[in-house]
Amino acid sequence: VGLGKTVQIAALFAAMFEKKGTYADRKDLRIRRRQKPKPGSCALVVAPTSVMENWSRELLKWGHFSIKKISSGGSVEERESLGRDALEGRVEVVLVSHHMLAKVVDMLAKVQFSIMVVDECHI
Repeated sequence: VGLGKTVQIAALFAAMFEKKGTYADRKDLRIRRRQKPKPGSCALVVAPTSVMENWSRELLKWGHFSIKKISSGGSVEERESLGRDALEGRVEVVLVSHHMLAKVVDMLAKVQFSIMVVDECHI
């Protein structure tokens, strides 16, 4: 608790996605969306629903990441959109709750993630 693990992961993602820490990162995201996706150019974070907002907030605070998230309230349309965006390289980080992982595992299996982070895996 309070050890900065989320910020450390944000720093790792920033290095992986070659972030500069400036608004140029947002421009790079727009360019990225128009290019053919590179395999393994997406990170998966699996976390409890209770900390999903914290993950999203911290990733946006410490880096200009393109994020898609789905927690317990996600509709079928949202899940399909998340899968398409991840496959097409329009998102850098996919946040999924532990609860939803079982429902989207087949779709996520099609995406070649560069890294998977599991938060609070002792639950």
